[in-house]
Amino acid sequence: METEFEVRVEGNFMTVPLEKCLQEFAQKIRSSIYISYPHGEARDPGGDDFGLYIYLWSKPSRRSMKEMNIPEAYGCVLLDGQDEGTILDSCDEGVGKVIVEPSGYKVALIVGKTIYVLFDLIHNCPGYLSNAEKLLKPILDDYFLYLSNEEEFDKEMKGRLSSDDEKKFVSSYRDLTGRSHSIEGDIASLNAKLGEKKLIISERLSRIKRLQSMPTKEVDESTFEDVYQFLCKFSSTGSISMIHSGICIPVGQIDIEYEGEIYDIGMFDVIIDPMNFRIGCRNNTRVVEGEVFDSYHPHVDVSGECCLGNIAWEIDFLMMEREWEVALMLMLRFLRSYSPENPYNKIESWPVKRKARKNG
Repeated sequence: METEFEVRVEGNFMTVPLEKCLQEFAQKIRSSIYISYPHGEARDPGGDDFGLYIYLWSKPSRRSMKEMNIPEAYGCVLLDGQDEGTILDSCDEGVGKVIVEPSGYKVALIVGKTIYVLFDLIHNCPGYLSNAEKLLKPILDDYFLYLSNEEEFDKEMKGRLSSDDEKKFVSSYRDLTGRSHSIEGDIASLNAKLGEKKLIISERLSRIKRLQSMPTKEVDESTFEDVYQFLCKFSSTGSISMIHSGICIPVGQIDIEYEGEIYDIGMFDVIIDPMNFRIGCRNNTRVVEGEVFDSYHPHVDVSGECCLGNIAWEIDFLMMEREWEVALMLMLRFLRSYSPENPYNKIESWPVKRKARKNG
């Protein structure tokens, strides 16, 4: 007689098709399964009581749940509310293995014997939970590949991620070059909303008018690919990703030397927002809490806005010209520098890594 392996459910969300999917997988891996629905809350990885833990819409504890939308997964369009998910930063990816579905979206994180599904897979939708098992099954199949052949799993995930990021990057860049036809409509819409958010909208309106006056660059497919490859060279992982707010380049560890000390600022991503001609960043290691401002960096607040000082006009010009490569190089120089005049928080608020070496 075949051994039955337990599938334990925490919460009231199970359906017959979903339960059948889990029972079949428990038999396949010959191990018990525990599944729960933290609903956007972080959880510690599972222990030794079960062979596999599955947390739906969650991340490891002590990791911030930064929201993003995942429009599709494994060929299924995610229905209203089901697309709510969370961003994986470089620190998250460092603790486990990422499952990337074939369209290039990061949908799950494997940490030990725990699968963190990164979106609201079982959110209420028409035909309640009708596609939950169709979404969970391929995640489990990818997890089985990881169990069976980790090297093959890594190769498959890298292929899905890198090829699609380049396609999304090229598509985004191409869309940007063809936006001029919608500028008049943008201006009319922004004028109508000017009274509501005058300062923000005025800045956006100014940027769009400046774009309207710019000559259109002649670009071809090779230009897109060259820019993609160039930005990848500055990535600490060798790749970049397309997220809801633009292009994410993980630039790695940022240290600042100041008055004989090397300060550990943290692991950074630089975010390029092509549609709004902005560039910002985020610290995946820490947020420094101040009396007035919380900040990622002495000159970067927690919204990712950078106080660029005398290079602000230059960065602005480069973003308008779509010279993202040069803008990125200036941002890296900016992140590795410190001015004691009007920082969000003084550099002494960050930990000292070591003493700086004395020249000579």
